[in-house]
Amino acid sequence: MKLVSYTPNVCVNNTLELCQTLVAYARINIKGFSVQNSLLQFLTTIFTCVILTVGSLMFQNDTTNIVIRPITKMVSIIKTLADDPLKKPEAPELEEEEELTDQQKQKTANEMKTVELKKTIFRIGNLL
Repeated sequence: MKLVSYTPNVCVNNTLELCQTLVAYARINIKGFSVQNSLLQFLTTIFTCVILTVGSLMFQNDTTNIVIRPITKMVSIIKTLADDPLKKPEAPELEEEEELTDQQKQKTANEMKTVELKKTIFRIGNLL
């Protein structure tokens, strides 16, 4: 419940005796509005949590594919070389080039750096 009071504009700045006691009060039930507002805020919070979760999972997946796996492969090659420098390391996997879209070309351009590092480590292992 909300309490609302009203004083007419004529009586606001007037010093008449009748106007000093003239005030109208009303009680308004705002339960429905409050429940609806709370429900919308709850749904907004749930939507935000879902969006953040999906974004986090996508970021984690991309990080794993782009950063962690190539570095893990390179570290394993270096560990193999450190354990036995005379053992020939495994050759890096080279993918054949096909007709690619712009997005795939950009992705492969970013992955080329790690592929070049793998090739370099492989060549160093072959030289040993």
